[in-house]
Amino acid sequence: MAPLALAFACIGLSQSGSPQPGPRHLTGSGSSPRSTLAPRSKSPRQIAQEAFPSIVVLVMQDNKGQPTLLGCGFVLREGLVATNYHVIRDAASGYCKLVGTNTSYGIAGTVAVDAPHDLAILPSSASRLRPC
Repeated sequence: MAPLALAFACIGLSQSGSPQPGPRHLTGSGSSPRSTLAPRSKSPRQIAQEAFPSIVVLVMQDNKGQPTLLGCGFVLREGLVATNYHVIRDAASGYCKLVGTNTSYGIAGTVAVDAPHDLAILPSSASRLRPC
């Protein structure tokens, strides 16, 4: 299955954008649950709590080690961080920190850059960084 078709199937849409038939989840109480197409809603706090373990703050530095730019990104997989290219474009070095922590992890260059789409993939020295 093509990646786009798989992504649509996971969220219950056809490639045309129309809903796929069938229940998305079960709701109700007791022994007779009822089917519904309504998604379960989450509060902004719940969404943030689930996302924060994979969100990083990036501090980019000049060649004298002085901070020049703050940015953010997210953990793609262990040791890899995605961010916008403009965050790292003119930096000589930098580090990242998980949101809400004080531990810094060095950034060791770049793995991939797509300047026209403003994307960059960075290797981090932290094996502790993991996606949600």
